Amino acid sequence: MNKKPVRIMTKMISVSDYKTITNAIEESNQNATKAVLELKEIIASFEVVDDALLPPNVVKLNSTIDLETPFGAMKTQIVLPESSNSRQKRISIFTPMAYTILGNKIGDKVHILFPNGEQEVTITSVMNEL
Repeated sequence: MNKKPVRIMTKMISVSDYKTITNAIEESNQNATKAVLELKEIIASFEVVDDALLPPNVVKLNSTIDLETPFGAMKTQIVLPESSNSRQKRISIFTPMAYTILGNKIGDKVHILFPNGEQEVTITSVMNEL
């Protein structure tokens, strides 16, 4: 019986996003919160690829993402902390929601911790600026 090897998909991040996020983490080291430390650990596991090689359907910094949640459809954008704005639905890369969906792609189901508990969401659309 021949079994095909199972390939574990590594999440990808562009070189420019990796550098930008790493710099933001270093700048926040005086305030090394649990979220910042988790983000640092998460991106360390990503495959860093040339910007041109990152597929357009992968969530990255400044992506605008449509999510299907148990509470209905939701649109958000992942940004650096200084650009976050809840009214404009711009969430900081340092939030668990942002770093959980970072590196995922359209169709992926991810588990996000909401105030009322962990919920599964589906990424239905990713828009990346060119």
